[in-house]
Amino acid sequence: MEILYHFTFDEVNLTTTFRTKLDKNHLEIESLAPLFKGADWIEREIHEMLGINFKGHPNLTRLLLPDEWPEGVYPLRTDYQEWDKDAIRDRGV
Repeated sequence: MEILYHFTFDEVNLTTTFRTKLDKNHLEIESLAPLFKGADWIEREIHEMLGINFKGHPNLTRLLLPDEWPEGVYPLRTDYQEWDKDAIRDRGV
């Protein structure tokens, strides 16, 4: 898996990207949230939707998924399998 962070420095009209790749068997990386407050929500979303653990993140609680969503099920992964047999979800297919 790959994570891209985009940073904009308006004072000097500069945009830069920080790119890192993670082994799918070890989805863990240091959090940037303690350094950049703006990284908080995106790291929470990535954690929730893709299962990447951000070490040192101050609050990796749910942001988007309902409380009844099972742990360890990540809806944006390509290997996602529907866990609720009664669910009707439009996946654009």
